[in-house]
Amino acid sequence: MTRGSGTDCSVPVEAWLRCGPARAWTTVVGGRTLVDRGEPLLPGLTDALRTHGTIARRMQQGA
Repeated sequence: MTRGSGTDCSVPVEAWLRCGPARAWTTVVGGRTLVDRGEPLLPGLTDALRTHGTIARRMQQGA
């Protein structure tokens, strides 16, 4: 395998980017659990995603 070929997981960064888990199961930052059992635990996330969706749709429509 050649380095950076997209198939070599013996290069640490390549392995991390291409061969790591598809999603987080548990993520703790600064003692605060942000993801538990694959589900995000961020306050206000539902509202933020709704707002993001509204703005993204407007942008795609050229408004």
